Amino acid sequence: MKIVNLTLMALLLIATIAIPIDASAQQTRIISGVVLDENSEPVIGANVAIPGTSIGTTTNVDGKFNLSVPADKHNLQITYLGHYPQTISIVNQTVLTVSLVLKSQELDEVVVVGYGSQQKKHLTGAITTVSPEQFETLPYGNLGAILQGEVVGLNVSGGQSRPQSQASLTIRNPFTLSKDGGTLSPVYVVDDIIVSESTFNLIDVNEVEQISIVKDGAAAVYGARGSQGAILVRTKRGKEGAARISYSGQFGYNDEVARPKVMDAYNYGLFWNRFAGASGNSPISNPKTGLFQADELEAMKEMNYDWLDRAWKAANSMKHNVTLSGGLKNATFFGSLSYFTQTGNLGRLDYDKWNYRVGADVKMGSHFKVSFQASGDYEKTIKTFNKVGGENDENDYNTLLFTPRYIPSHIGDTDIPLLRYGVSNSQRNAIQQYNFFELEKRGDIVDTQPQSMRINGSVEYDFDWSKIFKGLKVKVNYSKSITNNESNQFGSKYTGYYFGTRGGSGNHLYIGENLLDASNLKTVQVNNGNRLMRDMTRGDDYQLNFTVNYARTFGLHNVSGLFSIERRESNTSTSRFLREDPLDYTLFNGESNTATGTIDGNTGRTQSGDMSYIGRLNYSYGDKYLFEFLVRSDASTKFSPDNYWSLFPSVSAGWVISEESWFKDNESLSWLNYLKIRGSYGLLGKDNTKAWLWRQRYTYQANKGAVFGTNASANVGWGLKMEAAPNYNAHWDKAYKHNLGIDAHFLKDRLSVGIDGYLDKNKEMLVQREASVPVTVGGAMAAENYDEINAYGVELSLGWRSKIDQFKYNISINTSYSASDYIKKDWPAILAYNSVYPGGPQDMGSWGYDYMGMFRTQEDIDNYFTQYNITKYMSLNKDQVKPGMLMYRDIRGPQLADGTYEGPDGIIDGKDQIQLSKRSSNPYGFNLRIGGEWKGLSFSASFGASWGAFSTLPGSARSVSSSNLE
Repeated sequence: MKIVNLTLMALLLIATIAIPIDASAQQTRIISGVVLDENSEPVIGANVAIPGTSIGTTTNVDGKFNLSVPADKHNLQITYLGHYPQTISIVNQTVLTVSLVLKSQELDEVVVVGYGSQQKKHLTGAITTVSPEQFETLPYGNLGAILQGEVVGLNVSGGQSRPQSQASLTIRNPFTLSKDGGTLSPVYVVDDIIVSESTFNLIDVNEVEQISIVKDGAAAVYGARGSQGAILVRTKRGKEGAARISYSGQFGYNDEVARPKVMDAYNYGLFWNRFAGASGNSPISNPKTGLFQADELEAMKEMNYDWLDRAWKAANSMKHNVTLSGGLKNATFFGSLSYFTQTGNLGRLDYDKWNYRVGADVKMGSHFKVSFQASGDYEKTIKTFNKVGGENDENDYNTLLFTPRYIPSHIGDTDIPLLRYGVSNSQRNAIQQYNFFELEKRGDIVDTQPQSMRINGSVEYDFDWSKIFKGLKVKVNYSKSITNNESNQFGSKYTGYYFGTRGGSGNHLYIGENLLDASNLKTVQVNNGNRLMRDMTRGDDYQLNFTVNYARTFGLHNVSGLFSIERRESNTSTSRFLREDPLDYTLFNGESNTATGTIDGNTGRTQSGDMSYIGRLNYSYGDKYLFEFLVRSDASTKFSPDNYWSLFPSVSAGWVISEESWFKDNESLSWLNYLKIRGSYGLLGKDNTKAWLWRQRYTYQANKGAVFGTNASANVGWGLKMEAAPNYNAHWDKAYKHNLGIDAHFLKDRLSVGIDGYLDKNKEMLVQREASVPVTVGGAMAAENYDEINAYGVELSLGWRSKIDQFKYNISINTSYSASDYIKKDWPAILAYNSVYPGGPQDMGSWGYDYMGMFRTQEDIDNYFTQYNITKYMSLNKDQVKPGMLMYRDIRGPQLADGTYEGPDGIIDGKDQIQLSKRSSNPYGFNLRIGGEWKGLSFSASFGASWGAFSTLPGSARSVSSSNLE
């Protein structure tokens, strides 16, 4: 019995202890909440679980959940496809509101590459993509200008200042040395068709789906054309669904924010007197007429004839676009029509541009696909023809701005045009005959009307029905482009007026009672071109591609390849007609029958063609290890037959570290969402020379035939002139491009960072050698492969995207550094002190004299010549140096046979310059872009800067003479 009783007591004791333990383990609490997406909308089907257990639930149609959670659990984890998992602390919380963060889809985005497309996460080259959707609302008529500051390493200039102005784009630090050809521009490719820079700029942004900028050896897929990089455009295509039509319109107002300040009439008079009085080399023979007198200066205080203010007006721009897209499962279509117009701020300057693009993709059966696209553009620009003031578009503004304010444009309130005669009351330079308002009234114009049309058709067959050949596609693509450009130029002559005697005691002012006497009014016939000229250019190009593509996935292995044969031909013809002495503008009809002068003209034609073979192989394993090899074989008829062909290979690889399992499983690295290292190496070439320089060429010359006797004019007529000595062995430039880059995303993809370092070794560059060519040659030499330049740099891009409630914002920063060294050159035996030297920088900076002060008195001049033993100052003797001139240090004397220089020699000349800065062009660049969106309203702003160099005033401003001050 005792044993039994002890056993029962033990069992009761164990039960007593076990009951409270079990009750504690089963204690729970209810946690409820709602899960929202990035747009604050309920998330249906999100997983809500307790980490480390099987306890969990999903959200309902309202995004809500209820979950019974054990008391000893303190965290919940919410996961949903395409979003970052969220771990939430539930300590002292029973009701939760959880907002999920969408994972960036950027890496899964399919981007356009040479002759195809790839997922962005598989890229191994230095390729940057731009989606132009954010720019569609900007009132730009130039696609290149929109890219200003968007891509690190892409330099954009022009395209915004005036109607019809074209943007010029370069990538990184391009070089060309040959005088016989070459370009710094990248190759432009639209839907796999190579186009000109002008065609690229004219594309309407509403037609563009994506732009890729290829900066490294990956551009080798375009062979010689890709040597300076590539800009690839993919236009929009139709998408399955009901027909959708959209319209967008923008209106712009263009006016000046500020204007350079210039002297008023009174201060101009004071400055003239000081300047002219200090001109020691040209003493004033008659101070009364050579200088403004006191009464004239007093009268000039009330004068302000501002020619620019009278001519300036606000300008407007307007843009309209209509798109239509849609289609069925097997047939889609897309169409776009755009119109852009802009006026100028000065004179007549009207620009109109039309763009259209239509296309369709149709599946013919199960495996055939047929695509067709037609596009074109039409421009019309009418602007004032200014031959007198110089045909550069900026000359109008500069001339109006710098016209002295005491000179009126017309006589009183009449429309009689005055010439811009200054102090001397005579013509001192050609620009003084220019009268902006008279040219506007007469209707002297340049009317330019370029237009182009392109068709692009392709047939593609997909072997997706075959188990063996699945992933194989064969495509034939043909493109035809026709361009026409007609330019009409009408320039007349007009009568300009000036006064024989003017007002003021010094005869300088346009005031006085007797000015308008017939005997005092003088005339000058001004020739503003005085001609009718018509230029006609027609271009006819085609491109034919046969392409085989293969792409297939085997487990974790992703393999793709491409082979293409490309053939291109181009024909251009030009004709020019010119006839002088058109009738008065009121009678002239723009045709030759209303002109009576000499007739002239010419015609020309060029033809070119090339053949290329292209291959590319891509491989990736588990989206972690990436590899690409590509090669292109190009031929150029610019070289001799033995040097037609060249091979351009490129290889690149990448490692996506963030896809490694040890990286994914490391929670301490959760702040780093994506990390990839990539590198590339490629060989590219350039045919920077003219055709046929490998053969001896001759030029016909009139009246240069054989001479008999001693009279050179008694020749037999036409003769032959020998051109540059040929170089049969000239061949392609070689550019070895190296690139190493890192791409990373942080903080749930809100922060993105890209770093690239590059080295371009340009070797065997085509140049005309001079230093080692004997003077006995006596003629020009064709280019030969000789020079070497290394270009290198670093590029950094930072991007931040986030939101605050319904306000989305983004900030991006692009900054870069670039430089270059001259490795090999045809150097002379002895280098000057400021010459480029072997292995030194290609940019030798800015050089000038070492400024010591200004001569203010004759005593300063005497002391300077005595103290520094100066015998010559800028070719001037001591008695020719005057107060107001600058004092320079004597640095060095003559150069010795070993290349060194003697010490100061008492002569101030070109050998006495010092390096003012190490750079003449800015090596550092920076761009900041800020954008935001709130309830359909958006804004963007861009700020750019460059630095690191030393700027000087233009030469024309540093060498002022009295003739160009008038």
